[in-house]
Amino acid sequence: MAARLTDLSGQRYGRLTVLDRAGTIHTPSGWSCPVWRCRCDCGAEAEARGDLLRRGDKLSCGCLRREVAQARGEANRKVAPGYRAAHSRVKAVKGAARSHACAFCGAPATQWAYWHGDPDELTGLNHGKPTPYSADPDCYEPMCQSCHGRFDRRINEIRRGVGL
Repeated sequence: MAARLTDLSGQRYGRLTVLDRAGTIHTPSGWSCPVWRCRCDCGAEAEARGDLLRRGDKLSCGCLRREVAQARGEANRKVAPGYRAAHSRVKAVKGAARSHACAFCGAPATQWAYWHGDPDELTGLNHGKPTPYSADPDCYEPMCQSCHGRFDRRINEIRRGVGL
């Protein structure tokens, strides 16, 4: 038996007042959730999932987050992209690695490899391991899988002081 939908119209959640039902979202796994149209105290309209409203995870149109960031002095701080986002940016700027030759052996490349030369090097998780990367697409070169593996192993040896 399907659960009855509770009408949230007129109810307040944080800075949001629910106006009416906007629709339903459906996930690939078959889960569905009602979406509600809301008016924020700042005057903006926003849509929010009902479960997020009831749990207290959606309190405003986004203005609250901006106000808190500004109060903390974080309003204009640039956030570095994560490991995966940086690699997606490389692919967007340079294209797929497979359309290039490996920078070392000339074979068809399969991956973009970070050259470890960025003075603003970042560290993120890749397969659960801390991994250095760059937000700058120019710090990546196309490599085949075997050259990329050898290159990364050599970089790790140098960082540990092995073979100098």
